[in-house]
Parts: sequence; structure tokens; C-alpha cells
Amino acid sequence: MASWRIDAYSDRKSMVPSDNDLQTKQEDRGEESRFVASVTVTHVPGTTYQTRIDTGDLALIGDEPVEAGGDGLGPNPYELLLAALGQCTVLTIVLYARRKGWPVNGVSVRASHERVVVAEEIEGEPIRKKVERIVQEIALQGNLDEDQRARLIEIAGKCPVHRTLAGDLEILEHEVDFTPAAMTRDASVSG
Repeated sequence: MASWRIDAYSDRKSMVPSDNDLQTKQEDRGEESRFVASVTVTHVPGTTYQTRIDTGDLALIGDEPVEAGGDGLGPNPYELLLAALGQCTVLTIVLYARRKGWPVNGVSVRASHERVVVAEEIEGEPIRKKVERIVQEIALQGNLDEDQRARLIEIAGKCPVHRTLAGDLEILEHEVDFTPAAMTRDASVSG
């Protein structure tokens, strides 16, 4: 049974799959899995590229920059991806340092996404291929020795989001039904 979610941008509520619905679909495919996270992203009517991103407890706006035709009112999809990786990296370093009792006073990550064309030779033939690359510049604050700093940079590459992106990631798309229904005036808007 799917749950009802209030659409904050209209006078309707929409049928949105709940966490239990997603778990049931995984079981139907004969898979064992552990649910990690879920978000709902909806286009904001009357805008070019704005989306409302609902995490269940929080909502934020995604957008494209003005030069790409958007309104520039929120991060673009790649900025959100980099933010997810950066946040996970910072938290992974902080948690590891705390567990070790190391004096980390601050961690900052600046991430960038690049598309690189790499030239290589295979069996005597020059081949050019595109490579997607994320570079994370990590600033560690605290009275740390060289070995501790090196270990924390190594640990950064073990954050769960990094492992997801670099691992055996499978992305599945399928259509679901959203059944609009009239919302009563007394219903509250979440988010």
C-alpha cells in the first residue's frame, strides 16, 4: 500500500511510493538488500528547471544556473552529487579521527567534476576515451603528524558514497502511477 504525500506546489496530494513499497519491489525481484535512503524530486510548475527535493524530513530546491536557462536558485545536479560525496567524506574523516582520538579540529572538502579525454594506445592503435573524474581537495585542521594525515586521506576514499559511486552501481528506472486526488483545505503541507 503506497502512502499519500502532500504536494506543496499545488492543491493536490500525490501517490508516492513509501519506503515499504520500495522494499517490497526489491523482494519481488528476489534480492536481499538493506534500504539506505530515498528522496522524491518533483519539477516545480511554472519554472524552467527548478525541482523540489524531498528527503522525508527536509526539502530543498535544485535548479540550473542562469547561463544554462535556469533561475540559479539552487544547486544543479552535479553540485548535489559533489555535495553528497563531500559531506560523506568529511563525516567519514571526522568519525575515524574521533574513534582514534586524533586532534582533528576541522575538515573541508572542495570537489570538482571534470570530463577528460584520455589518449592511449591499444594494440598499436591510438584510442581516445572519455573519463568522468571527481577531484576532492581535502583540508585537514589540527595538530596531526604526517602519518595521521596520510591515513585520513586514505580513509576519505572509503566513505560510503565514494564506495557507491566507484563500485558496482546499478541504476534502475521504471514508471510508477501517481494518482492525484483533491486535497481538503484543512490538510497541512509538509516540507
